[in-house]
Amino acid sequence: GVTSVLLNKTFNNDHVVNIYFPCDSNMLLAVAEKCYKSTNQINAIIAGKQPAATWMTLDEARAELEKGAAEWKWASTAASNDEAQIVLACAGDVPTQEIMAAADKLNEMGIKFKVVNVVDLIKLQSAKENDEALTDEEFAEIFTADKPVLFAYHSYAHDVRGLIFDRPNHDNFNVHGYKEQGSTTTPFDMVRVNDIDRYELVAEALRMIDAEKYAEKIDELEAFRTEAFKFAVDNGYDHPDYTDWVYSDVKTDVQGAVTATAATAGDNE
Repeated sequence: GVTSVLLNKTFNNDHVVNIYFPCDSNMLLAVAEKCYKSTNQINAIIAGKQPAATWMTLDEARAELEKGAAEWKWASTAASNDEAQIVLACAGDVPTQEIMAAADKLNEMGIKFKVVNVVDLIKLQSAKENDEALTDEEFAEIFTADKPVLFAYHSYAHDVRGLIFDRPNHDNFNVHGYKEQGSTTTPFDMVRVNDIDRYELVAEALRMIDAEKYAEKIDELEAFRTEAFKFAVDNGYDHPDYTDWVYSDVKTDVQGAVTATAATAGDNE
């Protein structure tokens, strides 16, 4: 993929390439602002064209962009790294949406987790190869030093795996990314065939935490994925459980508010 090719130009502190995955419109504005001010660099911005949720203010976006990645404390249920059972990480607008929906469901189950968003992919790179990357101490503080990390990524999973190979806790990362699957289909089915849909992410998180304890719930989630796929095939649009989801505590009865139906509309709808 394009990101994989660009990553080949990110070693030896060259600082020639930047790869950004804005999670929402405010982050896209912050990224564009930074790119327009840069010189002698290749800036890749990966963002969708469909209406989507806004997760942060412009000031919050600028602050996260400065570091490259950040915990969304307002979305996390763990008060500390020690308390966290798992880290839910994401890079990209659709992966962020699916991680947030997964977090919503895990919260209902009482799971303690951290939500981490990554906007500047190259900040994950080893600080030995990139002096602008996160230090190992910063990396461990964000992703924890020993907890499982479920990472939903917009492009090929090996991009992330290659960047973090000598980072603290890298063995505990489980990266879900694009698998070269999907064609003309519904938004849910597109994420389903690449295993980054919210139901698979919840199931995978439960497997990583305690597969035996949550075996029944995992089976339920996998069964619903099949049911939702059949619904899409039979009806030509996605299951209401997918399209009507709204993040907890979000007000949808105000002007300008939208459901996930509008937020996830695909090219084929």
